[in-house]
Amino acid sequence: MSNIDKYKPQLTQLVIAAGVVFGCNLFLVQPRQKTLDQLQFRISSLKSEINDMDKGLATDAASVEEKLVPVRELAREVIERNETFSDVTSVYDVVTGLADKCNLSLGPFSPQQHPGSDSEASVLSVRITATGQYDQLARYIHLLSDTAGFNRTVELSVQPLGDELNKEVRATIHMEFLTFDIPKALTSLVEASDE
Repeated sequence: MSNIDKYKPQLTQLVIAAGVVFGCNLFLVQPRQKTLDQLQFRISSLKSEINDMDKGLATDAASVEEKLVPVRELAREVIERNETFSDVTSVYDVVTGLADKCNLSLGPFSPQQHPGSDSEASVLSVRITATGQYDQLARYIHLLSDTAGFNRTVELSVQPLGDELNKEVRATIHMEFLTFDIPKALTSLVEASDE
């Protein structure tokens, strides 16, 4: 049996895991950014109606208030998601808590904060080394990608440890946890509905 045949099941699972990570980025992070953009567009379109009201023009206040309800709900959701990874401690707690839940061993790691490529976001970058059974690792990656905040998997590498009987693997996961600068208009909109 050649080395390739020996690790063929793990390689197949690795390809599947890579597909899951790519899919999570495609279907989770990008739609969340699009949601934030849509919300900002809705707010800017309502500003003209609000300005008209301030000028005393004939605008139906009830109609504007009715249109603001879904915008406020979406704004509240974005703000709550944004607060999920607001600091190093929250990222550390999520990463270690999910590893415990999945029975994985983590190597030492330290989240590094830096401005993202998008000037509206700050990024906590983390390189995680996790060791455990393959199915536990796949579950961990899924749970990390599916947390309430904004995050993306930048790089993932998995290597088997030992022989075929020992199904342990070691993964190195590079993730970024994003926090956006929420416009004052958005926070004011939510605060106004809370009063």
